Amino acid sequence: MTETIRYGLIGKQDIRFGTGKFEVTLADGRVVTLDEFNLVTLLVDSGLVVPSYSKAGLPAAGTAGRLARMTDGGTPDNIVEDNGSNWRSIYSRTTGVIVITDPQFGADPAATASANQTAIQAAIDAAAGSTVLVPEGTFNLAGGLTVPSNTRLVGVGRDSVLRFADTVGANIAMIRNADQANGNSNISILDLRLDGNRAGQSFSGDNGQNGIELHGVNNFLIQNVIASSFGKDSFYFGIAGTKISSDGRVIGNFASDNRRIGFTVVAGEDIIFAGNTAVDMAGGVSGNGFHVESNNAANATRRLTYVGNVATGNAQAGFVLANGKQADVSGLIWAGNVASGNTQDGFFIQQGNNNQAITLQGNTIVSNSRDGIRVAGSGRYVRILGNTISNNTAIGINSTVNAIERFQIQQNYVGRNGQHGIVLLRGSGHRSHHLITGNVIDANGTSASNTYDGINVSSDSAASEFRHTIINNNQIIDLEASPTQRYGLNFGANTASNIVEGNRFQGNVSGQINNSAGASFIRANSGFVTENSGTGTINSGATSATVSHGLDVTPTAKAIVVNFTENPTNDPGNFWISAITSTQFTVNVRNDPGASNLDFTWQVTVY
Repeated sequence: MTETIRYGLIGKQDIRFGTGKFEVTLADGRVVTLDEFNLVTLLVDSGLVVPSYSKAGLPAAGTAGRLARMTDGGTPDNIVEDNGSNWRSIYSRTTGVIVITDPQFGADPAATASANQTAIQAAIDAAAGSTVLVPEGTFNLAGGLTVPSNTRLVGVGRDSVLRFADTVGANIAMIRNADQANGNSNISILDLRLDGNRAGQSFSGDNGQNGIELHGVNNFLIQNVIASSFGKDSFYFGIAGTKISSDGRVIGNFASDNRRIGFTVVAGEDIIFAGNTAVDMAGGVSGNGFHVESNNAANATRRLTYVGNVATGNAQAGFVLANGKQADVSGLIWAGNVASGNTQDGFFIQQGNNNQAITLQGNTIVSNSRDGIRVAGSGRYVRILGNTISNNTAIGINSTVNAIERFQIQQNYVGRNGQHGIVLLRGSGHRSHHLITGNVIDANGTSASNTYDGINVSSDSAASEFRHTIINNNQIIDLEASPTQRYGLNFGANTASNIVEGNRFQGNVSGQINNSAGASFIRANSGFVTENSGTGTINSGATSATVSHGLDVTPTAKAIVVNFTENPTNDPGNFWISAITSTQFTVNVRNDPGASNLDFTWQVTVY
């Protein structure tokens, strides 16, 4: 069907339309047929003189079908329709998207913070189950907004700004899910800029405001949101009753200049964080870029994945697994992230009671002012794989834990850190079954030459030996013109039953391996000789011969095997080994072998 709409020469004449196809007769006599979708384009682009009013000057609604143009903007096309009870944008009718600046809601950059909060909340409530749009402009808020299930809150990018007014109160969030007791589902927040106006708030202790705060929300998407200058966190994911936040995607967001944290999870599962940035968390309460913990043991955080995120310039650590609630976290993956220039650690794993299955893989961890990776606490199955860990002020990988098992450090580059490359230090309880393999550990100890090691292993008590660790196929080197790495591998006190084999050692200042505890097995390493063999002769008129063994470790007598290879002129009698030093040993016989001399072979193997 079609409905003919006559447009005369009077600029204020109403234009009415129904449904279906429309014929619009223009002032020059042309007749155009179009559908509803194209009506807005025609009105905007064809030069039609649609009645124009300011928002405040719109006539009272009540005659359905009238169109007007708003001279002070506020909708994507500035064309509004009288639907019989309210003026509503044509954009909303044709797309189903609720616009907060529609006259029926009245949000306006010029409005008071209280009026905007009321107007925007009314728009969100009207859009429940669909989409609400925040157009360009800065909208001050006197308090927070709540979003119900099945609802999308979207902007048009960084120019769609929601901003807290001064002194909005503590412990609120700019955007929360509506049901804090039972949780919600299917919430999306996209393409907005949130300004917490931290300078305009007052704080005491941990009080403050969050940007986006979701409790017990299932199936959510937070994407392309800039959230900065909050009294607490930009993004916070927690629990509602016994329901944790789950099945979420947090993608391409930016957090900066908060008093506490950029991105926080205290109760969540199956959430992906990808391509987010946390920069310049100012501290005052915390100052971490990304923070993970479990609210309690009954609602443990698990299966979180962080991929391609950046944490830089934060007042504390870049990425943190905290144990504030002393509950378990499992299945945490940090992969392909960047942690640089943070005031404390790049990654800090503050283990809980039994955290497990924690993976750091392919991350770039550079120029942090404490450790590259710091592990403290207890747990098992921590894997540090294929990371670049360099130029950090203190230690590359620093593990000072109580009772951790099956710690895997593999195929990392650990180089040019200010102190040790890798530290494994036991405080209480045994620590065992670890693997350090395939790493390049290069020129560490840059802050003080001949003071720090490539790998430093020790325990502070005999009751908590460090044992059953395999260190193999690593390159532990310092080939700089002025090397600084003291030992390639330094076994300190209370270490036992560890295996070191197949590694390459070269260029370390004080030596390649220091095994002062003497209770680990060291063999078949390049640059540190523990096996050697050769020949020797006890000459006529003598009863001994000195052998230079060429080992980098002092052998014991039982490690030395001597075989005589001829029947001498005289019976030499019995033989023995004496005068074993770090460089040589002596083969002795009781009698002069005579004119034939006495040839022998020797082999030394130290494990």
